[in-house]
Amino acid sequence: MNKGKEFEFEVCKLVEMMGFEVEVTGYSQDGGVDLLAVNTSPLVSGKYVIQCKALNKPVGEPVLRDLFGTMHSHQANKGILITTSTFTAATLRFAQGKPLELIDGKKYHDLCEQYGVTPYGSAVDSVSDELLKPDCDNVQIVSAKSTDREW
Repeated sequence: MNKGKEFEFEVCKLVEMMGFEVEVTGYSQDGGVDLLAVNTSPLVSGKYVIQCKALNKPVGEPVLRDLFGTMHSHQANKGILITTSTFTAATLRFAQGKPLELIDGKKYHDLCEQYGVTPYGSAVDSVSDELLKPDCDNVQIVSAKSTDREW
C-alpha cells in the first residue's frame, strides 16, 4: 500500500473515533475526495468530503480549489483538507469564508492525541532484527509477571 493510502486509512480511523460513518473512496479517479464522512448527530449532521495529503511540503491552493468543486458536486456540508504538512498562504486565503476546513500536521496530531489514535508515521512498523537475537545486549527486562507457573 502506498503512503498516501496509509495516511487515508489513519485519518479514517480518526474520523470514525470522532463519531462519523466513513467510507474510503477508490484508489484512483476519486475526484479530490479520499473519504466520505456522514454524521447523523444534531447540529453537526450532514455529509463531509475529506481530502488527505501526506506531504513534506505545504499544500497549494489548486488542491483546495479541486476539493471545493468536488464538495459542491457531492452536495456536502463541508470540505475538509487534512495534511501532515502545512498550507500555503494562497490556500489559507482561498478557504476564508467558505465551508472548508484546513487541518495541518499539528492540528492533525492534536486530534489524534485527543481521540487516542496513533498519528500517521508515528507507529513502529517493525522490530529491529538486532532486538530479536537471543544474546542481544540492547534489551533489559525490568519486570515480568505471569500467571503461568511453567514460565
